[in-house]
Amino acid sequence: MQIKFWPVETGRCVVSSCWAMVLMLGFVPALHAGQVAPGVYLDQISNNIALEIKAGYQLGNNKILYAGLYNNGSDNVIELKTLDATSTGVSVDQDHGNVDSGQIFGLGDWCFTNDYAIMPYIKDFNVYALRYNLTSNIFDTIEVIPSQADQYTSTDCMTFNTGANLVFAANNFDAKGIDYYRSDDDGNNWSLSIAYRLNGDNIIDAFAGGFRDTHAAVNDSSIGSIYQRGNGDVETALLNFATGNLLGTRLIANGSPFIGNGLLKELDGVAMDNVCLGGANLGATLTGAFVTTDTGETGLGSIFNNAPGANPVFNFSGMDISVRNWGGTPGLYDIYYLSNTLITTQFNINTREFSNPMTFPDFPFNGNGGPAEAFAGTGTGRYHAFGVSLNFGTGGLSGTGVATIDPATAVSVPVQPLIGLPSVAVPALNRLATLLLLLTLASIGAIMLARRSG
Repeated sequence: MQIKFWPVETGRCVVSSCWAMVLMLGFVPALHAGQVAPGVYLDQISNNIALEIKAGYQLGNNKILYAGLYNNGSDNVIELKTLDATSTGVSVDQDHGNVDSGQIFGLGDWCFTNDYAIMPYIKDFNVYALRYNLTSNIFDTIEVIPSQADQYTSTDCMTFNTGANLVFAANNFDAKGIDYYRSDDDGNNWSLSIAYRLNGDNIIDAFAGGFRDTHAAVNDSSIGSIYQRGNGDVETALLNFATGNLLGTRLIANGSPFIGNGLLKELDGVAMDNVCLGGANLGATLTGAFVTTDTGETGLGSIFNNAPGANPVFNFSGMDISVRNWGGTPGLYDIYYLSNTLITTQFNINTREFSNPMTFPDFPFNGNGGPAEAFAGTGTGRYHAFGVSLNFGTGGLSGTGVATIDPATAVSVPVQPLIGLPSVAVPALNRLATLLLLLTLASIGAIMLARRSG
């Protein structure tokens, strides 16, 4: 249940995106922007093909904090940019350049305190963070010193409405559990607040066939987490933020669809009033679950087809679920699901039903694969989606960009006729990326085992 700074009454409930690391080549330094279809605008913001993307939206000034992880041929590198979002596109406000490099992966979502925006990540299997001062526009990188004692494979950030309080949740590869590190001074000092372990079982991560556990601040006193047990079960837990006491667990569903399916397991979700909606990308379909936070009511089922097709850039697809209700009918929310395609549907809180799934055929990142990140911008009235492409407009430029969608004028069609998108000829880059991905993951696994036995 990762959480972003969310600009309306909605909040992040379950969020995740890709952690894969591959080696990529450099690209030409030009940028391209323009309208590509009615109500669809495309802006290239980076010459690098991102492996992971995290964006934080600042209410009031329509600023976006963009952190993109890419590989420069030898190291994974985080680049930082501030962007200006408008109703007809996104532009780079300030390029802060490369802020950290090395064995980096597992970017967590941005979270905001009164003075800072902070994004955690894993470096050398320890927990680090990129910290951006919202007043001075100066950034620095910080290390969670207590995390040096163990190896970690994913992390996430939570903030509470108590000033400078921060909590990083990190998956402890050695202990097979989740550690919650707390800072009460904007990340200057950290302490291990909660060490969450299961009785008689392990919490597994993406290196052990599970998915990246995700987390959110449910209120000012509780942390909500979703994770996968070693036996395959998907479970949520509620913990007291101050004491670390376990307030309760709930089994969401048997996790067997996640085990041995040969696909990256992706999670994402949103919070609407008293309902948390989460989804799991199983490659061919999106399986969704909702949890009513006051009664504990749960529901599970396939929402719509994902139609992955063949990805010309990456063989994996990230996942993002965003929600908007900008003065619309109470209890009726527009849901945007982004993976290989961009699909919108409506969710009725009162009936717990989805309706009218539609896809945007002119979405410029359709079928490309790779990381997914998006949000509904209150100030712009648009949906801003990040993606990677081998061809921006007619310039033939490779890199990472933002698609700005006007829901009122962009063309959408029913999802059903688009099941089984026409396959795309996969260039050599795809096969090379896959090979390098496997080699990189194998080397990471070897390093972790060596460190663990050392």
